[in-house]
Amino acid sequence: MKSDFEYQADYVINRISELLYCTDMNILSKTYGCAHLAYWRDKTSELADVRRQEFVLTLALLYKYEFKNNIYYQDKTLLNHIEALLTFWTSIQYPDGSFDEWYKGERAFAGAAFTCFAVAKTLLEAGDFLASDIKIKTGQTLKKTADWLISRDDLFKTNHQAVGVCALAYCYKYFNEKKYLDNSYKKLESILAVQTARGWFPEVGGMDIGYTFVTIDYLCMAFEILNDYSKIASLIKAFDFACKFIQPDITVGNEIGICHNPYISRIAIIFMRERSEYAGWLFRYLSENNTGFKGISPIIADELRLSRWSYLPLLAFNFLEKLKITKADKLATIPLADFNSSYVNCFENEKLITFSNKKNSGLFAPIYGGMIKVFSKAGAGLTDYGYIYKLENISYTNSYYNKNAGISKTSENSFEIKIDLIKPDFFFPSFFSRLVLRILCSTAFGSKWTRKMIDVIRKKKGSALNQSSSGNASDKGSITLTRKITITDYKILVSDIIESAYKLDIKNIIKHQSCNDIIEEHPDSSGILNNSSKAPHNKIEINYSIQELGGKLKKVF
Repeated sequence: MKSDFEYQADYVINRISELLYCTDMNILSKTYGCAHLAYWRDKTSELADVRRQEFVLTLALLYKYEFKNNIYYQDKTLLNHIEALLTFWTSIQYPDGSFDEWYKGERAFAGAAFTCFAVAKTLLEAGDFLASDIKIKTGQTLKKTADWLISRDDLFKTNHQAVGVCALAYCYKYFNEKKYLDNSYKKLESILAVQTARGWFPEVGGMDIGYTFVTIDYLCMAFEILNDYSKIASLIKAFDFACKFIQPDITVGNEIGICHNPYISRIAIIFMRERSEYAGWLFRYLSENNTGFKGISPIIADELRLSRWSYLPLLAFNFLEKLKITKADKLATIPLADFNSSYVNCFENEKLITFSNKKNSGLFAPIYGGMIKVFSKAGAGLTDYGYIYKLENISYTNSYYNKNAGISKTSENSFEIKIDLIKPDFFFPSFFSRLVLRILCSTAFGSKWTRKMIDVIRKKKGSALNQSSSGNASDKGSITLTRKITITDYKILVSDIIESAYKLDIKNIIKHQSCNDIIEEHPDSSGILNNSSKAPHNKIEINYSIQELGGKLKKVF
């Protein structure tokens, strides 16, 4: 079996032709070198997302290094694409050094930081192969971007700030100018100052495991290029905390993070393998197994993410070969894959509880409506999202991200939450809001303050808004769910009470769950709702237990 590191690198190599196809290679075109197909060909986007240009680093790595199965090594066509991508990148920069990512006039920190890193590393890796005029122009543009980053911060999304640290570290390596080194460290200190006591880094005012891994990724790469690991202890703390929520199949549930990012860093695992026992265990596991498509789906499954993140698996694989790594000696099984222990850990501020009861491990998530996930050693998995109450054409549910969720500890291993069933609020900007955004961002001053206003809204809603298809809490509902979970040896007991000031018709209640990633909806006729009467009630009680029998998870009602 291929290792996970090799599997991911091969996956990227096998999809390079798609990225090449998305680039405008018509030398006569005004958009020559643009990698945003919806902009240059389909005309369905009003701007070229600068972050699509990041796959220039992917091509640079494939051109320079003779990876296993790399058919693009020193390919002339690939070099033409690299030069075209750099040419377009230099042409869309604002005079102040910034770029747009999501909307016209945005002048996005992320757009500048991510592409600054990608281009700086491209010049370091493949600069000697480029035409001199393109190399000079790219260097001039890169300098303006790095100077723009120096005077700006983005601690609202800490992963952006971490990429800024890494970008300036690589610019210092390329330009050898001390201001880039000094400001890289300055941004690093700002990140460490906002790190929480648990270890995670804030995103949009909340916790997101995937973006904590992204932050660790880029800071590790900054430490590596600067050859300075003096602050690595803070990253070990963050890494070990994030590992507490990695599921036995080496994935993270996207429900538990404010931005719903389920990314798990391979680069961080490589750098941490001798510093963290969890990293050592993960490194050994991924060296002997691969997680298949589900392992790469958070970063490169679609065309948008493939263009932005495809270099990460190649960098991980390159670091492996460069460091000649063969093993990790310090090993500690990640908690949710440790079925031999018995524990209950309550992360009160994060609204999450993890547990193991000698047969199953699991997670209870008040932050996501009281969702329960249970894993068995045999590989079976069960997720109980809660309930859907269907009334005419409207569905109400407890299954939504709610950073204000409460949690009560009723006994040593028993916890309870009370949450409203609401109609989820899904974000879609209107034509009018897009028009107002375009007008407000017509100047750099307007763009700056509009961004601040948008961030206030994002924090209030508890959502990144863009790149999120999950519902969020809106108005308070008239139906409530009180869920109590008790963890005992070999068994998980669940007691649910659905109540309302109005009469509840049991036939409108649907049990929402998944077994081994297959979503199931169970109406009352399935027998799951075992209320003694079918008549409308103000209060309905459902009790059941989850246990392991014959190696498979089983519910007992």
